[in-house]
Amino acid sequence: MGRRILSPTWAWPLLCFIVGCGAQKGAEPNQPVPNPDLGRMISTGRSLVVNEQSVGIGSLPMNMIRSGDGQFAICTDQGIRQSLFSVRLVDEAVVSTVKYDKGRYDKHNGLYYGLAITRDGTIFAAQGAHDSIAVLQLDGQGNLKPVNRIDTAEGDFPAGLACDERGMLYVANNLSEPSSVSIYDVKTRKEVSRFNFVQEMASSTDVPGVLPEGWTTLSYPLAVAARRDGKVVYVSTQRDGLVWVLDTSDVEHPKLITRISSGAHPIALLLSKDESKLFIANAQSDTVSIVDTAAHRLIATVLLRPEIARSLAGATPTGLALSPDEKMLYVTLGDMNAVAVVDITIVARATLRGYLPAGWYPSSALVSIDGKKLTIVNAKGTSAQHPNNPVTGRKHQSPLNLIEGSLLTIDLPDAKDFPKALAHQT
Repeated sequence: MGRRILSPTWAWPLLCFIVGCGAQKGAEPNQPVPNPDLGRMISTGRSLVVNEQSVGIGSLPMNMIRSGDGQFAICTDQGIRQSLFSVRLVDEAVVSTVKYDKGRYDKHNGLYYGLAITRDGTIFAAQGAHDSIAVLQLDGQGNLKPVNRIDTAEGDFPAGLACDERGMLYVANNLSEPSSVSIYDVKTRKEVSRFNFVQEMASSTDVPGVLPEGWTTLSYPLAVAARRDGKVVYVSTQRDGLVWVLDTSDVEHPKLITRISSGAHPIALLLSKDESKLFIANAQSDTVSIVDTAAHRLIATVLLRPEIARSLAGATPTGLALSPDEKMLYVTLGDMNAVAVVDITIVARATLRGYLPAGWYPSSALVSIDGKKLTIVNAKGTSAQHPNNPVTGRKHQSPLNLIEGSLLTIDLPDAKDFPKALAHQT
């Protein structure tokens, strides 16, 4: 059944319920739909009503990418049990799973956020605290095969990843001290160069070598996006609310082009198909920023909170996806259990059109190639888990061991189903 988009003008208390409910056939697009089934109560006090079947994809999945042919989604976990999953999008079947939780003291155990894929199906998965990057191969049937790994410098904690078509891999070193981005040669798996954020900041002050007031050696780079030709790379820093724009045309000597002030905690980056626009999800500002990549300037900022709750924080944008025609931007909202729909037909007037119900803490999304379906990763699944559940027999479980993520696919509504009520722009 198709989903109608919920208007951003409805009151926050209603939204807490509505975002978990599917709209019924024949309902007015701007009206809440009564549902006698209050759904699955979760620990936040909200209810989730998810009619579609979902598939389990491990513990706290936080990122997802699509294979080059568009047939498969690759998901990475960063919960207590960590695995990579290959899911066939046409029927949501889990085709292949590679576990990274063999032992607590295994140096190369674990995953963390970053995913990247090359045209030939080589997958890179960041392993965070283990200072390595897993390298796998995806075949035409969606099977994952570990092939080797890239060892990073000790303490780097690799996070966001991006590849270009020159065979370079760009890595945000989330905990390196000082903060940095590394460039690796995919073939040799060796570091080619490293851009030092702190050194750049110190060299740009009135007193050379002295950091600006309030700066330390850590700025926590997280998300990375790279142009296909590899000449420009974008890196977000969690602490400073900045996106650094780097000239990487000479991979051995990356240099700063500019810094873009986005919003608090920029957590996800996405380039448009023609790379003329960069979209930034600002998790703690509840906004999406849109950047003109030719001029490196901000075009628009869209507040993703409901109109009735514009001054209340708590939407938490986590992931970004574009429709095939790039007229709509879909933004997963972790703390609203919903996906915001942003009309970007005219980018400078980008506007929040409404919300689509999701599961518990959606973290990433993909739009199908035909634009008719939206695949959502829910970090905490679609129902509450209980440490002493008499039904499942689970007793005395760690709360961390009860986080079961899921992948959910929903039908996207036609344009005529979009509500006419528009949210304000910041």
